[in-house]
Amino acid sequence: MKLIRPISALLLLAFFCNLQEAKAQDPRYSQYYSAPARLSPALAGVMESQYRLGINYRSQWSSVLDKPYNTASFTAEGKFAVGKEDFVGVGFNAMRDVAGASSYSITDIGLDVNYQKLLTQGRGRLGKERSSYLIAGGHLGLGQRAIDWDQNTYSTQYDNEYGNGYYNPNINSGENMLAVRDSRIYADLHVGLMWYGTFGKRQSAYGGISIFHLNQPDISLFDRSPVDTSGNTFAGPTEKLYSRFNIHAGGEVRLGGRRSAMSLLPGAVVMIQGPSTEISTGVSLRYQAPKYDDFAFRFGLWNRLANQYVTDNSSSLGVDAIIFIVGLDVNQFQFGFSYDATMSTLATVNNSRGGMEVSLIYNFGDNGRRRTGCPTF
Repeated sequence: MKLIRPISALLLLAFFCNLQEAKAQDPRYSQYYSAPARLSPALAGVMESQYRLGINYRSQWSSVLDKPYNTASFTAEGKFAVGKEDFVGVGFNAMRDVAGASSYSITDIGLDVNYQKLLTQGRGRLGKERSSYLIAGGHLGLGQRAIDWDQNTYSTQYDNEYGNGYYNPNINSGENMLAVRDSRIYADLHVGLMWYGTFGKRQSAYGGISIFHLNQPDISLFDRSPVDTSGNTFAGPTEKLYSRFNIHAGGEVRLGGRRSAMSLLPGAVVMIQGPSTEISTGVSLRYQAPKYDDFAFRFGLWNRLANQYVTDNSSSLGVDAIIFIVGLDVNQFQFGFSYDATMSTLATVNNSRGGMEVSLIYNFGDNGRRRTGCPTF
């Protein structure tokens, strides 16, 4: 289709750039706690098992683009005893995000390390089910931004000689390709703080804050200030990545007595990055038969609010998507599937077809006598 590439390029620019002060935002997942490295380094190793492996994949806007936005990531985490009661969490993570016809890509790899300090501990046989921890962690990593400039098309390359308009790659785009680069590599730093408490079987609460991109790395793909077709400079050669501030909280509330099979998992996540704000709230219903610790089923419904641009200079928060989530825990495996139904003005273009996301987590290893209760996400 003639319009696919121009629309893809416009969406890409709108998503990643603010031309008045060129900065960019991060890709996100809807299954926040299935991709802990994307939310806080304090979440690394917060689990009952000793080790955890996880993969995530997300695809969005396939209904309007030939090349949808695809995000994939991998995490490997460990939890190790330190001293008499504390733990150290360690996690390796990698992510690859590719967006649109220009194949604009974000790649990052990094290491999360945190210290999990015991604050309170219950007594007796069930004492470990009643405890609380304070966790402080950091992330050090490398990132890369890249683009395939040869895949870009420009309005100046559409030939209207016969009145029907078609793309002609032989027409000079008028762009100064000497001012651009194919990729940029940068260092990246995040920090996170989290508290959680468990108050008995299937009863817990947690809350935390984190800051991503503390160093605000330069991710510009320009070597010099870009100019428009009239020769006027319209942006600087530097594009700083906004720091992202995350606030997250939630817990598990058992419905009924100790042997009840049902519980609720409420949660909220707030992300603020430059001019962009995203607020997600929701709740999942979890079923786990008391006799079977190796099987659980979850169904959740979340609502996401995000910036809705009213004019060129103003915006307000509006409903961006309704998120449906289902999960299945079998033995050491956790599988999750979610779908974002678009509720913003983009719904008129994509018929409310938003993003699909899947996750798979494998837990293994045992902390033995040092095993402690952890919140359920």
